[in-house]
Amino acid sequence: MKPITTSIAIIYAMLLGSSKFQKYRLYVIFGLIFCLVGDTFLLNPRYFIFGLLSFLIAHLFFIIAFLAIQGLNKSPLIAAAILIPGLLFYLYIMPYLETLKYPVLIYVMVILVMCWQGTALFDKLRSRRFLYVNVAVCLFVISDTILAYNKFVTAFHEASLLILLTYWSSIFLLSLSTLKDH
Repeated sequence: MKPITTSIAIIYAMLLGSSKFQKYRLYVIFGLIFCLVGDTFLLNPRYFIFGLLSFLIAHLFFIIAFLAIQGLNKSPLIAAAILIPGLLFYLYIMPYLETLKYPVLIYVMVILVMCWQGTALFDKLRSRRFLYVNVAVCLFVISDTILAYNKFVTAFHEASLLILLTYWSSIFLLSLSTLKDH
């Protein structure tokens, strides 16, 4: 189901996207396409590292999209509020990662920067479009945190539902952020 729902989010952004923020929209669509690639790889646990790489590329496209709107936002308070808990969580799961310590560290840094820049974008440009971005990037981090805990630390029954709900909400909010103004 994940590849199908991600495909719907991509089509939605492609067909209904605003021309006002054309570069932003294009980079978000590229990010969503790499999410689709990652979803497809993650259908088979043997391809986890390829899924991780695909999502890392997706987050880089999202960062570029946010930078296309306003450039690098250096908000130190927002950075600290996101980076410190994120890195503490990484330190917590690090003993469980075995050979994936460095790939996961790189991934964690990129997703945290994405969250920082998306949150800072809303902090500067308070609009519905960037509220969607703010909520989406936070949900993406929550989804991946649950996924990492479930995969590397302790599997729990509700994880799949929580991961899907937060992930699907995130990608649809990112898609909605590309639409024409309401």
